[in-house]
Amino acid sequence: MNDPKAGTFTRFWGASTGGRVALPAIEEQAKGPAVQLVCGPLYHVHGLGLSVNSLLMGDKVVLTERFAAEQVARLIARHRVTTVAFVATMLIRMAKVPNLESYDFSSLRLVVAGGGAIPHAVMKKWINLVGPERFVYMYSSTESVGSAVITGAEILRKPGSVGRGSNAEI
Repeated sequence: MNDPKAGTFTRFWGASTGGRVALPAIEEQAKGPAVQLVCGPLYHVHGLGLSVNSLLMGDKVVLTERFAAEQVARLIARHRVTTVAFVATMLIRMAKVPNLESYDFSSLRLVVAGGGAIPHAVMKKWINLVGPERFVYMYSSTESVGSAVITGAEILRKPGSVGRGSNAEI
């Protein structure tokens, strides 16, 4: 684990078996403490892993009792959330929030999506909202057998691509 006060650090997205997937394309500059929004249940490895990882990094963690797209948009703006991870269904529901563009998402440094197929139009909407350098899509398994990672810029250049292998031999 890197010291967030030391300059640049890499967040790792973990798995239940202890494997970690680094997002090498997204090395956050430590601009003060991060604020992680956890939208998933803590009894699932995704929600628990994000929470524990963030707390160990000294970050603030904002939890939701259950996922409600419009509430999540408000929480991002209210708490100045810097990092959030969505499964595909959440990202799709968020894209349907009326006037989503009116919410202040300027604090977001990293939006990670995964957990299923996402229509290109939905990914493009999120890339336009937060910027291509702040959006990452991952295909992976809980066991971290392998994963594929693609950045927002790569999604725009190569629609339909799943990115490059990470923690995998292809």
